[in-house]
Amino acid sequence: CSSDLAPPRIIATQTLTLVNVAVDHCSPKTQEPRDRSNPVKEAVIVSTARTPIGRAFKGALNNIKSPSMMGHAIAHAVARAGVDGAEVEDVVIGSVLNAGTASMNVARLSALAAGLPVSVAAQTIDRQCSSGLMAIAIAAKQILVDGFSVCVAGGQDNISAVQGPYFDWATREADPAVVAHQQHAYMPMLQTAEFVARKYGITREQMDAYALESQTRSEEHTSELQSPCNLVCRLLLEKK
Repeated sequence: CSSDLAPPRIIATQTLTLVNVAVDHCSPKTQEPRDRSNPVKEAVIVSTARTPIGRAFKGALNNIKSPSMMGHAIAHAVARAGVDGAEVEDVVIGSVLNAGTASMNVARLSALAAGLPVSVAAQTIDRQCSSGLMAIAIAAKQILVDGFSVCVAGGQDNISAVQGPYFDWATREADPAVVAHQQHAYMPMLQTAEFVARKYGITREQMDAYALESQTRSEEHTSELQSPCNLVCRLLLEKK
């Protein structure tokens, strides 16, 4: 199995690096090599980086500004990809708590904190809990459809710095026109989780068991990615 990179490339964060490639690798369904005369254009992640996760309000990271934290991950993802910062065409970052240190287009501020040139565009995506995943999907679409070559994408949130004031402000400024149609439209996710647990009688032990099952599945999937086809393709991408 092989993967031949075309000149364009991308990056995705909490940070990934994606690449625009003409792919000639094993079909995921048949494990048979694809026809080399008809390569498939794909967006490929070629590097990743993320910060550690600390305890909200008490951990070692609780006083770090959002652009500094996100910028740190972006800088390392770009460096690991072997891409010049000036090659990046867009930085797409998903974020839920877009206020305070994470305001004013945190994707743009993070790109600057990462040392990327001012010529690099950036956009912040707010789709709440799926914001980071949506950012990566948008970056992939930019590669596949819009003709971009290199993008950075991922997600960030700074609970310690933003969550309390953010929800207090949102509650005070709730729009009666919204509440008239949906009473609980402004309910934060954590309150929603508590409500669902009480309504359906979900115990802490059940939630812990589900979390363990999820982690186990993740580890099993990671092991599956070490198949010869995927491993060879990944190594070729890293060498590029």
